[in-house]
Amino acid sequence: MRKLFFVILLVVLSVLVAACVAPAAPAPAPAPVEEAEAPAEPAAEEAQEPVEITVMVFESPALTAEFWDEAIASSLEMLPDYIAVEKITSPSLDRDAYAKQLQATDQFPDILMAVTISDFAQAGLLTPFDEEYLQENFIVPDGAMTDGVSYHPPNGAQIIPFIFYNKAIFEEVGVEVPTTYGEFVEVSQAIKDAGHIPLLMCGAEPWCGSFPVVALVSADVFGDDPDWMKKRKAGEVSFSDPEMVAAFQKFQDLVNAGLIDEGGLGTDFATANQAFYDGEAAMYFQGSWFIGYMEPEVSANTGVFILPQDDGDLFVPIYVGGGTRMSALTEHPEEVKMFAETFASNPNGLKTNIELDALFPMIKGMTMADWQNDYGVEVSDLFTEAYEGYVLNEDAAKVSTFTWSNNDDDVIAGMKAEIYTAVQNVFLGADVAEQMALLDQLWEEAAEAIARQ
Repeated sequence: MRKLFFVILLVVLSVLVAACVAPAAPAPAPAPVEEAEAPAEPAAEEAQEPVEITVMVFESPALTAEFWDEAIASSLEMLPDYIAVEKITSPSLDRDAYAKQLQATDQFPDILMAVTISDFAQAGLLTPFDEEYLQENFIVPDGAMTDGVSYHPPNGAQIIPFIFYNKAIFEEVGVEVPTTYGEFVEVSQAIKDAGHIPLLMCGAEPWCGSFPVVALVSADVFGDDPDWMKKRKAGEVSFSDPEMVAAFQKFQDLVNAGLIDEGGLGTDFATANQAFYDGEAAMYFQGSWFIGYMEPEVSANTGVFILPQDDGDLFVPIYVGGGTRMSALTEHPEEVKMFAETFASNPNGLKTNIELDALFPMIKGMTMADWQNDYGVEVSDLFTEAYEGYVLNEDAAKVSTFTWSNNDDDVIAGMKAEIYTAVQNVFLGADVAEQMALLDQLWEEAAEAIARQ
């Protein structure tokens, strides 16, 4: 962070110094000091003309209005005084829809937080971050690259999804964390037989309801072929191929066996969260941000694991990136770049993300001890267990998260919603092979639409 601040400061100073140098006089004697400095005054005044940039944010139980206000203010303190921010808040968690609404009315924000890269970059609405900045600041500088560029900074990581489990229920039933997929099914059945709901699902919100399938595809399909999505874009594989059909079929088998809450499609995110807090279910597919939502007594009774393959191999479905995106439509590209880079690398802003949203920090040269000692970061034992066990552990193989990757493994624009619909249809009993064939058809239609743009 200090490096970034001094770089910005040196750039600003160099501009001002250059502006203060008068052209060489034709006479051999140097011009008086007063005359040499005269041209600098209007240049300095012009450089200080106020510039206001718009920043679109969204609010969640962890990322509150106060969080955004403090993070924005902390970043502005590191920038020239002439830069100001107008905060715009999405009315719901569906910030993609709100950003598209603003774009349609010529109000597209200068900075957007956590909108879907594929939808906006492919439409020419985003500007990538500089490679030099990425290399200097982040542990995995290419972790968010699409076609050789990064439209968002890889300043943090999330695992999507973990399986959170209630330790007390596991102990009561006499089961342990499964090490193979077969054991996972057996544990789920034992929990059901003991009178508990094995698996929660928050299907009233499609993005949330997709998590069981996200886990299965990330493990079984991406685990065996990390380049599967790139191959799909190249037309080398399809959703109708056996491995993808099998992953969706596993999901339907869990539903048919009554191992996933039968009311899952009618349960929203907040309700499912509370049900887990209250011990109404033993396990819950959810993103790592869920760690940040828990009260201490809930966290102490909660463990995490990754859905294993049939043979027990583990592949951690990880999202490497950050929320900050820069508009390609902005009238203030330099100021937007300065703010975006400062905001993305600001430890004070990330501190809140770590503590409240359970973001796993990916800033180069900083250990968890640094975060704790230098910035006072306080995290639960559950956070430490998850971070050290699955993120920092080099023996834990990483794969991109199905439908949640902001890199070359992301789906093409428009397909995320179609996949979510397929998940809902499979939950309701639709034929899996037919749903996969429909996804292939919709993919081709979406690809053709993109090509016509």
